[in-house]
Amino acid sequence: MRTSFVLMACSFAVALLSGCTSVRKAGESKAAIAPIILDSQAHTNRIAKEGDWRWGEGGGDWQQDTLWASPGKGEAKLSWRPDLPVSGNYRVSVWFGDDPNSDHASNAPFTVHYKGGKKEYKVDQQGATENWRDLGIHPFTAGTAGYVEISNNADGNVVADAVKFEYVPHVASAIGGPMMSLGSAMAEERPVVLNMALC
Repeated sequence: MRTSFVLMACSFAVALLSGCTSVRKAGESKAAIAPIILDSQAHTNRIAKEGDWRWGEGGGDWQQDTLWASPGKGEAKLSWRPDLPVSGNYRVSVWFGDDPNSDHASNAPFTVHYKGGKKEYKVDQQGATENWRDLGIHPFTAGTAGYVEISNNADGNVVADAVKFEYVPHVASAIGGPMMSLGSAMAEERPVVLNMALC
């Protein structure tokens, strides 16, 4: 009887450890997802344009060139639509180059369309830049439902260069609204860390 109990306990422990290993491997594979960068000139299959957009070089552009539009009322729009490999939270950042003619907008409107909503960010594109500007962490579903859009409803020329989507599986969304709950995380197949001694 004691021998049978020990064998059952060992079998349970082995199964539990196997499950822990599977959870770890799933989390590790998702955590290893490389950032997705969409350039307005290089990734034309993921870019949609409306209105008048012109080619330009301002210095410090992503891959040496960019697109820009004159100020207006929103009739010129451009969107970056990634094909995301997994559902979960992504940090969204935008890149644009310098302002050699001092005519860039101080309030370029970038709108992030994420799972369950959207949020607009006013970005100052004046002066020297050449770095990633953070637009927060947002929940997205896998595939092409989410996107980032810019329009020319601004006080100067708006620059549409590159957008980065960086998968951050263990960081809560930070978009000024409710945090993604554990239930939402599980529904979106996000890795769950088990707080167990055997794991």
